[in-house]
Amino acid sequence: MILMGKEIYKLNHKYIYDVKLDINQDAINWYFTCNNNNISHGVDFSKSVPEDVYNNISGKTESEAYEYIIPFLKQKYVNDKEEINKYTNQVNETYEKNFNDACKKMVELTGKPLYRDDFTTIITTAPRAPYKYENGQTWLPVGWFDPIRIFMHELLHFQFIHYWKMNQNSPVSKLS
Repeated sequence: MILMGKEIYKLNHKYIYDVKLDINQDAINWYFTCNNNNISHGVDFSKSVPEDVYNNISGKTESEAYEYIIPFLKQKYVNDKEEINKYTNQVNETYEKNFNDACKKMVELTGKPLYRDDFTTIITTAPRAPYKYENGQTWLPVGWFDPIRIFMHELLHFQFIHYWKMNQNSPVSKLS
């Protein structure tokens, strides 16, 4: 065991992950890639979207956009099935080998236990990798390299939000 302040972290702790392809979550990512003022973390991810796809999603209500996105994704999943399956398998293999060690390294790096024990990585066909702190969810675009490093990057966001941004005793929480 490692004693960190008043918290005890067990070295043999296991973290849980789920890697999945979910058409509804993928559709949400496509929608926000094309309608989130097109800028996220200083990057205009919509520039990576094919023009015809962008034109059918941008400026539409969610329900209007999903009438286009869901059939588009169903066809994309057929057309790109081999690539999507290969990448999903690669992510699962990488996580199986490295996930628990990556989580333990994050504990060492931040000096804090992880804010939760279970995480979900959603494989997405959109060119954007958002995260959802409340659910421990990360999105991972098909073909992006080094999935465990990307997970750790997002996990660092989670740790920062939990321990510093949302901690009323932290000077960080007082920043605008």
